[in-house]
Amino acid sequence: MTSIVPIISDRRVALAAIVLLGVVIRAVGAGVNLSGDEAYSWLVGSAGSPGQFLDRLARFENTPPLFYLLLTPVPLDDEAWVRWPSLLAGVAAVPVLYAAVGVLFNGRTALLAALGMAVAPLAVGYSTYSRGFSMATLGVVVAVWACAHLATDGRRRWWWVYVVGALLALWSEYYALLYLAPLLGALIVLRARPWLETVSFGAAPLLTFLPWLGQLSRSLDLAGKTKQAPSFPGPSFDTARDAVVPLFFGSSTTAHSATLRSAQFLLVLTLIAAAALLVRRRPDGRRPAWLFGGTLFGAFVLLGVAALVAPSRTGIFDVRYMNGLIPLYVALLAGAVDALPWRVALPAAGAVLLATGAALLVHRYGAEERTNYRGVEHATRGARTVLTNAATVAYYLQDHDARLDRPFGSGPGIESATRPPYAVADTREGQGVRRGPGRIVAQVDGVVVRFVARR
Repeated sequence: MTSIVPIISDRRVALAAIVLLGVVIRAVGAGVNLSGDEAYSWLVGSAGSPGQFLDRLARFENTPPLFYLLLTPVPLDDEAWVRWPSLLAGVAAVPVLYAAVGVLFNGRTALLAALGMAVAPLAVGYSTYSRGFSMATLGVVVAVWACAHLATDGRRRWWWVYVVGALLALWSEYYALLYLAPLLGALIVLRARPWLETVSFGAAPLLTFLPWLGQLSRSLDLAGKTKQAPSFPGPSFDTARDAVVPLFFGSSTTAHSATLRSAQFLLVLTLIAAAALLVRRRPDGRRPAWLFGGTLFGAFVLLGVAALVAPSRTGIFDVRYMNGLIPLYVALLAGAVDALPWRVALPAAGAVLLATGAALLVHRYGAEERTNYRGVEHATRGARTVLTNAATVAYYLQDHDARLDRPFGSGPGIESATRPPYAVADTREGQGVRRGPGRIVAQVDGVVVRFVARR
């Protein structure tokens, strides 16, 4: 018994080091300028009342409320605070994946999977992106961890852990259902639980959306009026390639040439197929092959089906919605590496991942650039109010009483009722810069500033 203690201690130290590595990589870049979508997260999260919160959510978003609710109690005057739920979820996914893989494999494989999750480029990227993708991924990983226990030790109490993970995933992003459905299907195939029990507990989290249907209907009614519906191409070889390759290699190492990207795509498919076969041939391989490999394949297919049945160009066959595939393929590849007959396979894979983490850290540090809004602030000096069609401008000009008005060119706007002196600081997004009284005084960083001193 005493001989096991140092091994456990070493693994705990190794896991702590891996989590710390994940924190450091994610922290670098957490303070860069907000993108347009992230600024809308700030807009909803900074609402001053529950009514205003629900109104902004319906007017500007197509997603559940959990992520934005987590923003409401914190100061949102710094980019890191606007991103904190994503950052925390991205870091937490590392030890939770370790726990899930450890149930089905061994400690070595679990550590390799945790390291892979800590340095996966897009997992890192979405951990510093103020949207619900990273939280949805964490919820899926928690659900996988619960299902791993349900498929092995058979304790029903793990259904409550599954419910927590499913609620976290679904209330962060609606599309998470496309991951949970094949995960439950894997449990049914494995005959790990009575099918009625699986269906009952699996469907239970969906019932929590019944009180939300009114708000959801209101949000759908406003699509195309106060906000734009997301537009993505449907599933095809090209769209699958352009989504999967960055998911595996990261955006910076994805080839620019379509031919080379196709080669990368085929390499990814080959590696995942080979990993699934290697895992399946392990003595303990049936359960992880279905829970990781089956869920991975099922979710990918369902994402494609959802894109096919959705209205024209509003599907979700896009890399941001495939973020949940990362922990699944990471776990599958880790199990395959540990199944190889070569003793150097595991340390070699660990060395490659550490090198990846180091390169990613350097890349993110070098990319820490900030758009300069001082020119826009200077051009709007003297204005009582600043109207803008961009949420990013509204965020960075908060001290100048900036108001989001006519985003994407929607609605009549409030300029006619605004008392001068005021400024209009529009970008070319949507229908572009609006026309009106006054004169253009500056064009800075893609923002066109028009100043109205008097009527």
